Amino acid sequence: MRWPRTGDWTTVLRLDPAVLYGAPRAPAGPDGELFVATADTVLRVDPGGGSERLAGVEPHPGVPGAFPEAPLGPLPRPATAQPLPHISGLVADSSGAVYVSTESAVLLISQGELTLVADSTTPGTDGKPLIRSQSVDTEGGSTGSLLTSLALASDGAVLAGDSGQQQIPRIAGGTASVLVDPASGVSNGTSLGRSAGPELLFSRAGGQARYSIRT
Repeated sequence: MRWPRTGDWTTVLRLDPAVLYGAPRAPAGPDGELFVATADTVLRVDPGGGSERLAGVEPHPGVPGAFPEAPLGPLPRPATAQPLPHISGLVADSSGAVYVSTESAVLLISQGELTLVADSTTPGTDGKPLIRSQSVDTEGGSTGSLLTSLALASDGAVLAGDSGQQQIPRIAGGTASVLVDPASGVSNGTSLGRSAGPELLFSRAGGQARYSIRT
């Protein structure tokens, strides 16, 4: 990871590719820090290069980048006591609270605690869950949600790019609603981002699409 300063780049953190799960994710916090996701931990990196582990457990001894095979729970609990396998989305709000997704769950890291925001038990507006747990079908393929990226709406609602079901749920108040449905052409490997205005940018089959968030 490198920081631009006065036109120059300064290396503040080096990560072994073996500890990553997909492309590096490093949103900035309110005080100029970076929040960096490895495959199974979240680090806070200050502008001087100092780092601390905010969530996840230490890697398995002698197995660099090993993914802990442990279920979530019970929550809430200390964030550094919970293994976080396959972190696939990461976003920080203006207070420095961090949201992460782990395939089919969205979690909040705040004040050293890890709490559940949404998972396969979170009801949709019709009472049926929008987020589905990963499972293996009869042909050996996986089905269910794959929350590959996160973004925040202006009102604080969490937006999740669900590549597995090709939709974007909006999560607020303990329920999930469909912000963007599969008919819009949301692509596999959905990536969310915010523009300078009120729009949400997301990837779809054929390239980028701009979607206006109404909150």
